[in-house]
Amino acid sequence: MENAAFPSFYLFGEPPRPVGDRFLHLEDLDDRTRPNDWNIRPHVHANLNHVFHIARGGGNLRVEGRIIPFSAPCLLLIPAGVVHGLSYEVETSGSVLTVSEAYLRELIRREPEFASLFAEASCVPIARPAVVTDILSRLAREVSWAAPGHAAAVEALLMSLFVDTLRRLAATASARPALGPHAELVARFRARVEDRYRAGDTVEDYAQALAVSPKQLRAACLAGGCAWRSPSD
Repeated sequence: MENAAFPSFYLFGEPPRPVGDRFLHLEDLDDRTRPNDWNIRPHVHANLNHVFHIARGGGNLRVEGRIIPFSAPCLLLIPAGVVHGLSYEVETSGSVLTVSEAYLRELIRREPEFASLFAEASCVPIARPAVVTDILSRLAREVSWAAPGHAAAVEALLMSLFVDTLRRLAATASARPALGPHAELVARFRARVEDRYRAGDTVEDYAQALAVSPKQLRAACLAGGCAWRSPSD
């Protein structure tokens, strides 16, 4: 997917502009989703990384040709330079944390394991919602004022969020059972059916969108324990 074919923004809907080495921004999810009818069209940020906190609701993250379904409570991690778009369930709520690439690289130099958080776009389920909500609430207060120790407090909270997410990511990976060769295709198919069930797509339409033949798609569904039925039936 050529990034040049998609709009590049500072924050969504705003023209690109330089950001400081320690740029960090936190806003309510509602600020941009509601005015855009809960759909954020595909776009890219050249040097900004996102952490979406989904506190309520859910939807689909479209990233680099993939569809990643998500539901609350979870975090969506999106690296800089990656084309992404989102479609939300109405009234989905949460927040969006944006961190400059330069600041992230600085933190990674101090804690190399943080690099795995933004190796690719991903959805991380939240095991302790109250902990994440508390960190982000405190971070929102800190970024809005300049009390003594402001910079240190912001960084401490950001590091706490990253550590908690890193540990959750590791726990999720270790608990995940080994997947068969058809599991990813079946997951992508189910996500697309959920997203387009009203469109009346045929088996051939789904297969073409997933870059496989109809025969391969049927075989994957049968092998993956998905009772095959045409989505248009």
